[in-house]
Amino acid sequence: MAVLARRRHDSDDGRAHQFVLWGAARFKEFAPEGIEGELRRLHYDTANATFAPSMAALLKLVPASQITYGTDYPYFGLGQFAQLQKLGLSTEDLDAIGHENAIRLVPRLQA
Repeated sequence: MAVLARRRHDSDDGRAHQFVLWGAARFKEFAPEGIEGELRRLHYDTANATFAPSMAALLKLVPASQITYGTDYPYFGLGQFAQLQKLGLSTEDLDAIGHENAIRLVPRLQA
């Protein structure tokens, strides 16, 4: 039986945390489209993940409209966008990833 463990604060009995197991039936309530369906609903950034295999896998899961440019600067250089450009993405996808998606998600970023 598939189970999902969830950490929960429980102050009534004095224990800091306890694990609660959800059975497969309850899991269907939480994620009716399964884990992959839940992952498809999220937005992702490219911080330290601009390598061709990583991006190919991500773009297979979600469209470019759910990806924003991110960096791990100063730990990784600023050349990560150049790596995205080498992947053969369209200009529209590069613009979306580079800035348009972030502006759509956080409108106050608009200059």
